[in-house]
Amino acid sequence: MSTPKNLFVESHLYTTVDSSGNKNVEVEESLAILDGQASKLIAKIVNAARELKTPNLTQDDKTAWWEYFYIQWCRVPDVGEQIASEVVYEELVNQHLRELVGKKELNRITNNAWVESKLNPGKEVHPILMKKGLGVVVAQDLQINFIVGSHPMVKFAHPGRAHLANPSVEIWFPLASDVAVSPFAGETEKLVLVDDKTVRSINESISKQSTVIAGCSRELVSSFASLDTQTSIQG
Repeated sequence: MSTPKNLFVESHLYTTVDSSGNKNVEVEESLAILDGQASKLIAKIVNAARELKTPNLTQDDKTAWWEYFYIQWCRVPDVGEQIASEVVYEELVNQHLRELVGKKELNRITNNAWVESKLNPGKEVHPILMKKGLGVVVAQDLQINFIVGSHPMVKFAHPGRAHLANPSVEIWFPLASDVAVSPFAGETEKLVLVDDKTVRSINESISKQSTVIAGCSRELVSSFASLDTQTSIQG
């Protein structure tokens, strides 16, 4: 078991390095600002949900939230399938490849392109999310709570209908042990009350796709942790 404070921390994950070895922390700093803005929105959503109310996000709130939502999905190293294509990433790689000298340089350029792509919400994705409603998922008075993972969002889609624009696509994102969110068809906000079975299904998916998981009790984390997964107890 590890401590929550250190569990999801990786130093200089979003730092780029130029050909002289100089580090640029601009992306790290921009993401820190975005995280600060998002923390206020998360508190607003969670507090309202615990009173069985919707958060009534303003248009500015909604714009900031869906930007954070997208970047939070694609920024984590554990991400396998992206919400959108890797076009931004590939374009940046090709742009920098002209500078390429040797394998070490290729690794540096590839990593820089991955970092730089984290701050670009994409031409397709953000407009699609802005047309979505916000489903606030409440798991109150249940025998099980949500876990969190290093790959924190779970995408559910039917075969052949996985594009984010499809109204049947769900992306579940736990914000607290008893509250999660998901975009849904329409532009309104709605509360969704779920049962133990649904929460367990989401937890199982998070556990399978994450290398690190955390939860509010030792029993909860242990029930989903595999031998090769780091775990944490979060009070």
